[in-house]
Amino acid sequence: MKYIYIGTINRSGGSLLTRLFDGKEGIASYPLEWDWHLDKKLYPFYVALPGAPTFIAKYSSSINKNALKFHGLVEEKEEVIHKWGKEKSDSIGVRKNYLEKSFYQNIKTDFNYKQYIDDIKMKSLDANCLKDIYDIKHKAYFDAWKHGMNLDSISHVTWNDSNGLFLNNIDDYFSEFQGSTFIHPIRDIFGYVSSEKTRITRRFYGSRRFQRGVKMPNFFVKNFNHYDIDALIRCWNVSVTRAVLLQEKYGVNSDFIVYRYENLLTDTKNVMKYICKKNNIKFTNNLLSPTLMGQPWRGNSHQGKQTGVNSDLAHYFKKVLTKAEINKINDNCGDLINYLMNSAETPLDLTKIPKHFLYDYDYQKKYFDDKEKMSLYLAFAFSNMRKVNVVPPNIFSVIAYFYSKIVRIMHIPRMIKLNLFPGLGRQNYT
Repeated sequence: MKYIYIGTINRSGGSLLTRLFDGKEGIASYPLEWDWHLDKKLYPFYVALPGAPTFIAKYSSSINKNALKFHGLVEEKEEVIHKWGKEKSDSIGVRKNYLEKSFYQNIKTDFNYKQYIDDIKMKSLDANCLKDIYDIKHKAYFDAWKHGMNLDSISHVTWNDSNGLFLNNIDDYFSEFQGSTFIHPIRDIFGYVSSEKTRITRRFYGSRRFQRGVKMPNFFVKNFNHYDIDALIRCWNVSVTRAVLLQEKYGVNSDFIVYRYENLLTDTKNVMKYICKKNNIKFTNNLLSPTLMGQPWRGNSHQGKQTGVNSDLAHYFKKVLTKAEINKINDNCGDLINYLMNSAETPLDLTKIPKHFLYDYDYQKKYFDDKEKMSLYLAFAFSNMRKVNVVPPNIFSVIAYFYSKIVRIMHIPRMIKLNLFPGLGRQNYT
C-alpha cells in the first residue's frame, strides 16, 4: 500500500481532500485524523495543538511484540461518556451509530474493536519493517470497520493530520514509505482566522459542533473579539514559511505536494487530476464529490449542511470578520496574501515568493536543519493560538448565558436517547 498523507495545520481543509478520496475504489480513507508519535524528548507533555513536534519512529524488532503500545492502543476500548459537557470524540473514530466527520447525516456503522486489537497483535509478530507495522494497522482498521470495502483491492490509504506540517523527520516518511506522497494544503488566511474565530466563539456561547435547533448566528461571531487575532496571524505566517522551506528542499514537482485550498474549491477537477497523477491513481469523476463511507458528505462542523464542494466557502470570511480585522490581516501580510490569491496553478509554487513577503524566513532558514531548535520554535509559535482574553461581563455575556441554556434544552432528547437507547442518539462535543 502507498500512503497519501495530508499534513496540514488546523483549519486548512485537509478533511475535504480525504472525503474526495473516500468514494474511489482502492483508496481507504480514514474518517478521523491521526498523527505520528509525540517527540517527548523535546516536549514531555501532550498538547493537542498544532506545533507540537511529532516524529516517525525507527523500526526495531521489539515493536513486533509491543505493537499495541507502539500505536498507543489499549486492550479494552475506552468507555463512552454520555453526559452533557463531558462528551468527546472517539479515539478510533467509529462506534455504534457514531462516525467522526459525520455531523448532518445518519450513517449506521459499527467497529469491532476486539478484532482490530487481535489482528494488530497477531499479525505484527511477522512484521519485518516499519511499513509492515503500519500496513498491518491500516488493514486491521478497515477490516474491523464494517463498511463493505474490498480490502484486497486497497492500493492507497489516506488520512489528514492537522499537526502534520510539524513532523520533524519528513525525510524518514519518504524513505520508510517509498512511493507515498505528503500533501500540504494552504488555506487563505482570512478563511483560517474565520474558522478558528468561529470555533472559539461557539465555545463561548455554549454551542456544539453539530448544531441543532437554533443555529448560532454569524452576528455573534462577527461581534466576538475576546480572542487573540495577532496569535492566529503569526501562526499562519509561520506555517507558510515552513511550507516554503520544505518545498525548497524537496522541489515543486516532488512527492511533497502543495496546493491552495481555495483552488480545490473552485477548480476541483484540475487539482484532483494532478494529485491523482502524482499518486498513480486513475482519475474518475467520483473524485469530485466528497463522501463519507460512500455516502454524500453533508458538511462540516462549522458551516452546517453542505452539498458537494461548496466554492462559496472561499468567501465565507466576510460574514464573520469585521472590517478592522480584515484590515489588520492585510496590514500584516497583504503582499503574501496577494501572491497566493493570484496563484491558480497546482502544484502551488512557493519558491517564487519574494522572501521579504514572509514573516520569519531568515530565522527559520537559519535553524531549518536543527531539529530541536526548529521544533521548539514552532511549538512556541502556536502556543497561544486559542488564547481568550478575559473581559468584564457585557451584553454578549448575557446573551451567551441564555443561548447556552437554549442549546442545552434542544439537546435533551438526544441525551435521553444516548443514555436509554444506546445506538440511537448521536455523540456531540465542542
